[in-house]
Amino acid sequence: MIQLIGLQLVVLLVAWVIYEVRDDWT
Repeated sequence: MIQLIGLQLVVLLVAWVIYEVRDDWT
């Protein structure tokens, strides 16, 4: 259960970082 929550947090963090980087590039 905890691993799933941690995995979701990691995915959310990665998605946010990618969004920030793409927004910074444009």
